[in-house]
Amino acid sequence: MFVSYAQNFEDVMLWRALKHVENGFYIDIGAQDPVVDSVSLAFYEQGWRGVHVEPSIYYADRLRIARPDETVIQSAIGSRSGVLSFYEIDATGLSTGDARIAEKHRAAGFTVKETTVSCLTLSDILERYQEREVHWLKIDVEGMETQVIQGWLPSEVRPWVVVVESTYPLNQVETHEEWEPLLTKLGYEFVYFDGLNRFYVSKAHNELKERFKSPPNFFDNFALSGTSGVFCELLNNKLTQSEQEFYNQVERGREENQRLMDTLAEREREINELQAYVEQLNNDWKVAKGDLDDANKRNNELHAHVEQLNNELNVAKEDLDAVNKRVNELEVSHTQQKTMAEEVNRELQAVYASWSWRLTKPLRLMNKYIKRLPGVIKALLLYAAGLTMRIARWFFEIALSYVRRHPKQKEFIKKHLSRWPLLQVRLYNFASVRHDQASKLVCLTSAAPEGSPDLSGCPASVRSTYLQLWEARAHAAKSWEKEGRP
Repeated sequence: MFVSYAQNFEDVMLWRALKHVENGFYIDIGAQDPVVDSVSLAFYEQGWRGVHVEPSIYYADRLRIARPDETVIQSAIGSRSGVLSFYEIDATGLSTGDARIAEKHRAAGFTVKETTVSCLTLSDILERYQEREVHWLKIDVEGMETQVIQGWLPSEVRPWVVVVESTYPLNQVETHEEWEPLLTKLGYEFVYFDGLNRFYVSKAHNELKERFKSPPNFFDNFALSGTSGVFCELLNNKLTQSEQEFYNQVERGREENQRLMDTLAEREREINELQAYVEQLNNDWKVAKGDLDDANKRNNELHAHVEQLNNELNVAKEDLDAVNKRVNELEVSHTQQKTMAEEVNRELQAVYASWSWRLTKPLRLMNKYIKRLPGVIKALLLYAAGLTMRIARWFFEIALSYVRRHPKQKEFIKKHLSRWPLLQVRLYNFASVRHDQASKLVCLTSAAPEGSPDLSGCPASVRSTYLQLWEARAHAAKSWEKEGRP
């Protein structure tokens, strides 16, 4: 479908006449904006290309940006080449080279900026494209149409269709009487007036005249672009209102979105804090669990220790009971022995108190001393003879004890004793005898006499002393029997 961008459907009428041409060529004098009210844009979209002549710097730059593959000539068109005072009214299609029209616009409240621009003639432009077929030429120069057409000298370049704006700016007063005769002389015939523009067809293409009998209508199968201010004002207003409502909704949506984002950020912050708190709780729980495990382990160890202590206590109680039992037995035995000793003592005292014992006392004493006299003499002789031996034995015992307490010195002593073999043999024999005596003492102390108390739990020194007392008692009893004592 053909989309119309022009101000007054100029492109629809031109397309109806020229749509059979593929990749046509056009020249647009006073092209203005590349989109808004553009006559050429619809053709550009259909593959056509052309030349744009625009004196305004603002619109020339916009054309170059929007149509980089087309020619844009920044210049005014007049009756002769040179320079021209140009009165520019920004962002409008009212810029003109006519000072009177510019003054009227200024009086109407428009801001008018006077500049100087280059000026070419229409013939200058057409001569550049002698080898091209120009299918349409549009002239929209805000009151300077006469000067433009005056600069169009007879030429072989004849556009098929010429469109000229034929009213004064911003009113319906027609101006074609000033310049139409010039077009007629150039071989053009008027075919259509749309209320703003007059359409002319070259006599070389009279077949196109039939296509201008009716204004734009349903059968032209076109759609409005929405950029034309006159025919789309209501639609544009509604669209603007809809856009404003949309923008308001978007703004509200943005505000709501920002609020939600802020809420989300706050929730994320709270979640992060909760996660940190949970992590701290987990760490505390792990520490507490570790402490609890340690406490349980310690408790189990304490229970085991208590159980061991209880067992040891039970064993100690059993031992204590056995000791108490043994003590009781010893106390009973001691009581019995004490009783027996008292009885024996009474009997002995009775003997000592008898007259026979008293009368025989001198005899007993004499007999005792006579018996002991040889032993005393012998003992004195033996004591004198064995004193040196005892001193040597005492020295050897000290040396032997030192060697036993310092095993590392043993090799050193053996090395030096090897020099005196006889002394070494005697020392070995002495050490062997002392070892046998110690072993015998252990055997004696371990073999308790019959009827003696159980001293297995007592130290060896106690057991040895007890055995010595026991032997002394037995020896005394034998002596008393020999002496006839009761």
